[in-house]
Amino acid sequence: MKLHTLGPNTTDSYCAYLYWKDKSISDIKLVMHNSFEEIYNNLSNYKNDLFLVPTMYRDRYFDWATYHYQYLDQLNIYDTFVLDTKPMILIKNKQIKNQKIGLHRATEPFLNNFESETAINLKREFTNSKSIALEKFSNNELEYAIVTESNQIKQSDFEIIKRYEPKIIWCVYQII
Repeated sequence: MKLHTLGPNTTDSYCAYLYWKDKSISDIKLVMHNSFEEIYNNLSNYKNDLFLVPTMYRDRYFDWATYHYQYLDQLNIYDTFVLDTKPMILIKNKQIKNQKIGLHRATEPFLNNFESETAINLKREFTNSKSIALEKFSNNELEYAIVTESNQIKQSDFEIIKRYEPKIIWCVYQII
């Protein structure tokens, strides 16, 4: 059996996969994708496989609840669990002044709170994962980013503005 989720192995999805397979189906084969949207758009190709997605997921079109109802005839809830995310941080590149922030859409509420607390308005550059936001930040394309704290930050002159440690509810679907 295969389980589809977001890659690469630096994502919370990968950690959730490791956690879940240790308590459920240990010999399951992992298939990592560039986006959850890619999985949703290809469900008919993955019949009888499993799909791991966080319930806080959202993309440029919909959130998890919308996808859940939209694909109700193709997805059956197989399991759910709660897991801490890797700690996340809002960081600022001290060498760049472009008012751009890289972030995954699911972390936008963190940015909204930051903007309302500071009266700073940033230009959003949404990415499919926090890993991609970190890559853009490390390449000096962004002044700010919301990334996973444990990822290696290659930019040496940065400031940690805020730290977040949310719990996430994960859903494992059987694709039917």
